[in-house]
Amino acid sequence: MIEQSSRNWGGSGIKTDLLLFFVVEMFLLITFPENRTETDDGAWYAYMVRDQSIHSLYNPRFLLFLPFMKLIAGVLPGVDTYHLLCYVSMAFAGLAIVLLRNILIKFTSWPTVVSWWVIILVLISYEFWRYAFESEVYMLAIFMVLACLYFQLELYQQGKDWRTLTALILCSSLAVLFYKPAFIIVFLILPFLLAVKQRWKYAFLLYGVSGVIILGFYFLTYKYYLLKPDSFVAHFMGGVNDPVGNPWMAPVVVVSNFISTMWVFGVRELGGIVSSAFAHKVVQEELLTASQVGNTSYFLMFLCAVLFVLLAAALFFAVRYFRRNGMSLPVFIVVFLVIVVIYGSFLVVMDPSSNEPWIMLTIPLAILLGNYLFLPVYYAGRRWLVHSILFVVLLINYIGGIGLLKDSSCDFNRLKTEWLSQNARDGDLILSLGPMSFIRYLNYYTKGEAYNYEEQLMMNAPMFDSLNAFQGEIYITEDMIEPIPAITFRSGITSEVLDSVFMKYYYVPVPVDTSNNFVTYKLVKR
Repeated sequence: MIEQSSRNWGGSGIKTDLLLFFVVEMFLLITFPENRTETDDGAWYAYMVRDQSIHSLYNPRFLLFLPFMKLIAGVLPGVDTYHLLCYVSMAFAGLAIVLLRNILIKFTSWPTVVSWWVIILVLISYEFWRYAFESEVYMLAIFMVLACLYFQLELYQQGKDWRTLTALILCSSLAVLFYKPAFIIVFLILPFLLAVKQRWKYAFLLYGVSGVIILGFYFLTYKYYLLKPDSFVAHFMGGVNDPVGNPWMAPVVVVSNFISTMWVFGVRELGGIVSSAFAHKVVQEELLTASQVGNTSYFLMFLCAVLFVLLAAALFFAVRYFRRNGMSLPVFIVVFLVIVVIYGSFLVVMDPSSNEPWIMLTIPLAILLGNYLFLPVYYAGRRWLVHSILFVVLLINYIGGIGLLKDSSCDFNRLKTEWLSQNARDGDLILSLGPMSFIRYLNYYTKGEAYNYEEQLMMNAPMFDSLNAFQGEIYITEDMIEPIPAITFRSGITSEVLDSVFMKYYYVPVPVDTSNNFVTYKLVKR
């Protein structure tokens, strides 16, 4: 049975929600980063929203996300699109925290302080904190999934309520339309609450009406989509990645979503090990950002050791508590266990090595930690232990993560693009070996048209054959002279390969900017 709490959380209702939202937004504004290299797609989303027709924005993986951002950008003209999308993420992060508070108020019997511990843990967990002010879809997706959970629990607890069912159908449909992988949680896991109560009519309406809404939007966007795929089925099923990554890295990724590992790249002895473990990934951005760490890395190692000891002590008290009192399994906790197992299994197969999709499990995992670690520690009378854990997590994630992103002087993409952003003109061509996040950054922050030459070579596209009559300037980044190790590892592209291309087409790379370590070249004919 789900127990409704009647506790006073320092106030109730809209005033407390507004205060909490304000505090979260202030926290995010104070820690707002200037270095934006670490994330992959933010500049691409901003470029699409700013420069493309709304009919070009219906990506099947997040069908309505970019059009929704386009509408917001239209209401707020004059605001930099990238930062606008960051502010929207901040708003939904705040709303998600407020909604989490309301869920814990209504559907748990936890002591007040335990619930606040969970809320704080979510807010300061590294990837939630990091993506809370990023031009990304995840905060919106998390908020929509939490809304679905809220209404499912309402129906489970209260019984028949057509208004709640209507809200659930709307939120479930939007959750999938904004972020397709949310389908797993919203339609494969949460409806088991309706099944437990044998509310088959509600389940039928949820699946039936939501199915019509989702299919309807996919059909309409297929019909009017400018970049039309081969078929409606291809459009509807699009946006699903092929399995990629090492499943054994999943536990590391889960831990790094809570505890920043950014600083590890700044430790000479450890940075090489991490780079080798992710040999196929471009990690130069992280290496440059983490170069600020210096001797602080020893303090961070000490903090990690302290955190390990604190967690071990908390685990000791938790085990002792459950041995004496037994371990209950309320429906509220079962929901999150199932989410972690099923959604986590999906990610282990499809994308185990990427932090981004695992962000969706931050709140379920935090709630499980709250129930099986924080709660017994509370009853053991060791509140200081959880306070210490949260404080150490905050220190590690700020000093070794968010704090490193405050200084734009170590922003890999900004430094590499600085000259081009000021000098490239409309009609100019910019060639780089990537990664794709950098190509998207170039397209957003420069007037030239950027291409990923690694992708061109992999597609056997004879790009240079079409450049003889090209009227604009052709610029290349320094990785077209000396490829990044990850590019050579995964594509076999070496400096010798690139030299042969330049020689074949009679181009000579001439440096035009040597103001920093990232030299920009212009290709001129011999």
